[in-house]
Amino acid sequence: MHTHSEVTFHRELSPFRFLNAPQAQFSQGPNAKPGSRPRIAVLHRGHIHNHTALRRQLQDRGYHFSTDSDGELIAHLIDAVHPGDALQAVRRAAALLQGPGAFAVQFHDQTHRLLANRVGPSMALRLHPRRAELIVPAQPLANTSTGSTTGLYLLPEGDVLDIDTTT
Repeated sequence: MHTHSEVTFHRELSPFRFLNAPQAQFSQGPNAKPGSRPRIAVLHRGHIHNHTALRRQLQDRGYHFSTDSDGELIAHLIDAVHPGDALQAVRRAAALLQGPGAFAVQFHDQTHRLLANRVGPSMALRLHPRRAELIVPAQPLANTSTGSTTGLYLLPEGDVLDIDTTT
């Protein structure tokens, strides 16, 4: 019997360690050529209410969309607001999103680091040695962060969880 919903990613199939295609969405940056290396990978659960306006703004800045997914929108948005600091980029992008949900992010040059954010209902990030998953618990969870690459992390409402997986 399943007590939560899962979206799973297998590390061995992805240059982003924990975030992997086909579930993850990617951004190659504005005006990217076909086959360009992705700069950002995003796992998303939820719904973005202001996706149409954000999508238009990003298209005007040269971002190309290959799907209608909110995950791809978040990946491009994080890339667009990236000030050279991954944590600030995630905070800036999260502040622009309207609607409930959660997302986890990895940057191509920081694959040891996983950033996550949520707005709305309780959600957690579970890390296994070979995959990460966003879960919606069947019942409320206490914060059971272990500080290791195998653990359960309750996502804080409106703040960014920053996990360094090299420790």
